[in-house]
Amino acid sequence: MFADANSFSEGLAAVSDASGRWGYIDKAGEIVIDYKFNSADEFSDGLTVVRIGGKTAFIDKTGDFTMEPQQIDGFVSAFSGGIVQNDAEGLASNRYLDRMGKTVWPKD
Repeated sequence: MFADANSFSEGLAAVSDASGRWGYIDKAGEIVIDYKFNSADEFSDGLTVVRIGGKTAFIDKTGDFTMEPQQIDGFVSAFSGGIVQNDAEGLASNRYLDRMGKTVWPKD
């Protein structure tokens, strides 16, 4: 049984277990990405944003990291067109990151 569940997106839904760890199920209710995240968002563009060990990471629908966990302050949006928006205090403006976590805008 799931302690909590999010909506399905792209065929998967984030669910948590009794310990508060998050993973993903398919539409048959089968766990397809193990419970290992502190939080998990909905998929878009085949990717999602998760938090693990106080860090942010990006994963694909197989659970593989496209960006290894790293410290990213502030809000990170859902993927759109292969990028996410990062809005954090202290940034002069929003920045945009690709699926690997590299800043695509603003350019250095």
